[in-house]
Amino acid sequence: MLSAFVRIVLRNSLPGILSTAIYSFLLAWNNYLIALVFLRSDSNFTLPIGLQTFFQQNQADWGPVMACAVIMLLPPVLVFAFLNRFFSIGGVGGALAGK
Repeated sequence: MLSAFVRIVLRNSLPGILSTAIYSFLLAWNNYLIALVFLRSDSNFTLPIGLQTFFQQNQADWGPVMACAVIMLLPPVLVFAFLNRFFSIGGVGGALAGK
């Protein structure tokens, strides 16, 4: 009974579960407001808060801003690249259960 549930139900719902996981990861990774409100120490700042330190009132140091933005972009891209191969399995995997 459990193996049928895993092979049929979980296999068909895998793309939705992974999409939710990626969306939740991106929301947690790019969290700005909660980190801004609750973190007071410079050593505990998250990357979006640290990125804000490159901006002054009338100017921005664009070189470090872009370097930090690329560093911030790498983990979500790697997570999506790793989980991307599971998206197509759920769509056609349950339809071909008899084969």
